[in-house]
Amino acid sequence: MPNKAETPAQALSRLITERMTKEKLLHSDRAQKFSLSLAAGKVKESDWRLEIESAPWNVTSPRKK
Repeated sequence: MPNKAETPAQALSRLITERMTKEKLLHSDRAQKFSLSLAAGKVKESDWRLEIESAPWNVTSPRKK
């Protein structure tokens, strides 16, 4: 739900992480931290890769073995 105190970057990052969580591209327990980092512009390529490789849909993930 949108918050009146959200900046545009925070609102966009919230929408992105909500969708990623819904599509099982992001663990729900890490969504808030990832959203905050994304809004702050601190997410690097390696961060995206880590989240996708450890996502719930990725059954071949090394973390799942």
